[in-house]
Formats: sequence, C-alpha cells, structure tokens
Amino acid sequence: MVGTARGRLLHRRRTVPAPCRAGGLYGYRTVNVSGQRHQPGSLYSWMAGAIRVRRECPELGWGQWRTLTVGDPRMLAIEARWRDGCIVTLHNLSAEPATVRLPSELTGRTKSREVHCVLGDPESAGGTGPEISLAGYGFHWLRLSDESSPA
Repeated sequence: MVGTARGRLLHRRRTVPAPCRAGGLYGYRTVNVSGQRHQPGSLYSWMAGAIRVRRECPELGWGQWRTLTVGDPRMLAIEARWRDGCIVTLHNLSAEPATVRLPSELTGRTKSREVHCVLGDPESAGGTGPEISLAGYGFHWLRLSDESSPA
C-alpha cells in the first residue's frame, strides 16, 4: 500500500531489484544474523553492543547537546547533558591518528569526577585523561560521572 487517492488504497507491485546471493564470501549462507549472534568480534555483536550503550545513555536522546572546540578540525566532539549525566562523544574524521585535549571546563570537572569509556574503538585505546588519542576514524564515548555514583 502506498497511500490513498480519494479514500481508496493504492497498491504497488513489489519486485526484488536483484536476486539474493546464496554463495560466495558474502552470501546469506555465509554471513547472517544467526551465524554472527554469538561471535564476539562480529558486526552483529558490535551493533548490538552499540545499541545497548545508546539505550543506557539517556543524555544522547533526551539531553541538551553542544559541539566542543577541541583545537583540531579533524575531530568532532559533542557534549550531551541530561539531569546529572554528561556524555562526551569524540570522533576522529580523518585517516590519521589524532590526540585531542578536552576543553578546560570539562577537565576542571573531571578532577572531581570519574571518566568512563562506555563505547570506543579498540584501536583507539588512548586513555580517558585530559588528552585522548584516537586512531584514524576512531571514536570514544565518555561518561563523566561523580566518583560516588555508579557509572
């Protein structure tokens, strides 16, 4: 069903643009959800983990956000706040590794808070201090939380 024209439903014939591939390296018999569901390094497992983290971070959906100036035009840094929570997402938009320094208003807060990496590229294991190293096209999602509250 596509829409209505004077109250009548319009039907469109559905056709498959190309047949599904059964064989080969990327055929549905080789790459599928049931095959990847229990593989820790699979795309399915990564996506399921990313969705879980996104659901656990209400700041990203409900909060107020702003871009942060980090001194490197290759980096995209966004701070999202909701209630007492704060998430900072860092994304390296270039192929070269980069090191980013969090803005002073955040580094001042991090002295009394803990910084937890809730999602990040394994190749970008550059710490969670004031300076964070990211691999080419790497990313980190950081949660700033009070030391007394669970993250």
